[in-house]
Amino acid sequence: KNDCPTGKDMMEHIEETNGIKFTDIFLNAINEIYATYLSYSHIVVFCMDARKDGIYWRNKILLEYKLNRDTTSHLQLVINHFITELPQLNFKYLQLPGCEADDIIASIAINYQNQFSKIIIHSKDKDFNQLVAGNVTCTSCPIAISNESHLAMILGGDRADGIPNVISDDDAIVNPDKRQNTLGRKLKETYIQTIVSGDELTGNVLKNYVRNKRLMDLRCIPESIVKKILVKFEEFINENDVR
Repeated sequence: KNDCPTGKDMMEHIEETNGIKFTDIFLNAINEIYATYLSYSHIVVFCMDARKDGIYWRNKILLEYKLNRDTTSHLQLVINHFITELPQLNFKYLQLPGCEADDIIASIAINYQNQFSKIIIHSKDKDFNQLVAGNVTCTSCPIAISNESHLAMILGGDRADGIPNVISDDDAIVNPDKRQNTLGRKLKETYIQTIVSGDELTGNVLKNYVRNKRLMDLRCIPESIVKKILVKFEEFINENDVR
């Protein structure tokens, strides 16, 4: 509809009403991060999700991936508009079509672990505890996730991302006529012990476990995606002379 507000409209309205400037807030936050990390690091990399004008590679595995996200809220419209304005602020960041920021961060952390004395992931996303090891740390989860906890995470799926647990259909979260089957603690522990002991899950549980592992395990990003990310990161390093 023509009377639907755009992201720019909403941003201008909020700024006028509340007397705040998103640009100022954003740049102040960026400067604070730079001041914190550049004191002992020679490179700071900001990673962005791809613009949602296509699909993420994960949607090819699970069509319903993140389809439960509200992309029309006023706040989301403002955020999307602001992201389109970033190049005009001379703000340098990494972003690749079809990729999420998690993919970029994980690919760099895993493949450059031995080339940097320390890699710090500045994020509130606890999924990055998968990557914590050796000289890789994360501000929100300094302790590495245990193997059992990692398996429990995969078995349980991720409602926020539209990923069902392993005993539920692909569309169990996004389809209003369905709901997830309950994956109780004892059943989950049974599945964990099966995997840890080297035995195979079976049937739909195995199929859905493989689905979730491909979607949620940051070490299972397709090699073709990782290669593109690393090429882009090398270009970033060379352009910013941080060798």
